[in-house]
Amino acid sequence: MLEKALTQITKVQRKELHLVGAGRTDAGVHAWGQVAHFVTPFNYNTLDSIHAALNGLLPLDIRVREIGAAVPEFHARFSCRSGFMYRQVRNMVALLIQVGKEALDSDIVPMILETKDRRELAKYTLPAPPHGLCLVSVKYKEDHLQLPPDCPLTSFGRHHTITKCKLPFY
Repeated sequence: MLEKALTQITKVQRKELHLVGAGRTDAGVHAWGQVAHFVTPFNYNTLDSIHAALNGLLPLDIRVREIGAAVPEFHARFSCRSGFMYRQVRNMVALLIQVGKEALDSDIVPMILETKDRRELAKYTLPAPPHGLCLVSVKYKEDHLQLPPDCPLTSFGRHHTITKCKLPFY
């Protein structure tokens, strides 16, 4: 949906836009902190208008909270520092729930971490359901976050708030 809105606003073809997200989340996981980048041949004096146009075209449950310029080295996926593998977070949450319920001994957590093998984690529990899990932020290499010279100011839009994350009780 974001890609369609960007091509409509910028008039740049999909293949030239190069929209890249930081990663994917399982269906049902909220992505409040998802980060993406795209390339445009245009220089913008202000980002407020493109920001407002994007949110105007997107469904109400999808919002662009912030839009800003980036250095050419920045890549939403490959500039990350804390990345996760498929179902890693859901497996970790499920393990901690089992420890909290005292179904598993808490000593198992450091033992699994010492193996540095995510398959070891999957041996002890099934993944937690995706609902209630939230991608809150993505951490990046500091030098990839430097703003280019003479870039427009970051647009935070009119609604720069995060609502509470609703977590299920087990």
